[in-house]
Amino acid sequence: MKRSEIVTFVRSIPNGQFIHIQFIKADGTLRDATVQFGVQNPSNVTAPGKGVRKGVSFSEAVDMGVLKFYEANKDNGNGTHGAYRSAKIANIVSITANGKTYRIED
Repeated sequence: MKRSEIVTFVRSIPNGQFIHIQFIKADGTLRDATVQFGVQNPSNVTAPGKGVRKGVSFSEAVDMGVLKFYEANKDNGNGTHGAYRSAKIANIVSITANGKTYRIED
């Protein structure tokens, strides 16, 4: 899959469907994650005490070259799992969905 096709592909995945991605983190390390796209963090969508939405939506982030996702396997260190993360589209290495792995090419 070409890097330019990632946005179209990600938008075709139904919200809530788990997929696997590999990406290079900001510190240069490779990260594997089982994720869901199109989700919002219910505890962080508003600024505390302000009643207004904080941050950008999934679609707005994609338009800026960033994928926002929920990472299901993230260990939070307190007995819970799951965290909301993001990755730059330019740093995506592969996407696995519906049993097929797509290596990302430039």
